[in-house]
Amino acid sequence: KPAGDRAAYRVSVLRPAGQESVSITFRTVREVPGRYDIVRWDGQKLSRASGTLDTTDAATLVYAIEDAKIWGELKKTIETVARAGDATAVIEVRAPKHDRCVTTRYDDERVRPLLAVFEKKIGQLPGSLPLTGLVAPEAGFRAPPAGRP
Repeated sequence: KPAGDRAAYRVSVLRPAGQESVSITFRTVREVPGRYDIVRWDGQKLSRASGTLDTTDAATLVYAIEDAKIWGELKKTIETVARAGDATAVIEVRAPKHDRCVTTRYDDERVRPLLAVFEKKIGQLPGSLPLTGLVAPEAGFRAPPAGRP
């Protein structure tokens, strides 16, 4: 976190080598409501974008991190044990009241809404990079393999 910033937040979705990963760093700067930086890495090429946020969008992102309830003790569910997902979400916060990092599946039920807010609020801004792949697709039932009920 740069010295002039009140807080810094980073939301990343990391995938195995050869697949695209994305990271959004959002900072609350003293002079302006917020500043964001996006980095996409496809294994060969790095793409970057940055810009500023208005007060409402900046507040929405901060509240989304608070609402995610990702700092408590992990309560495992059957889905958590059964599915690993194809990407990892890393949420980092450096703020006056918090200095934390959480790593989990990107389809974690607590992280999915948080990633959706970042995709919606930052993905629509002029000059932003596409944020496809930030949010995990909805889970659903799959047809059983042929010959199985």
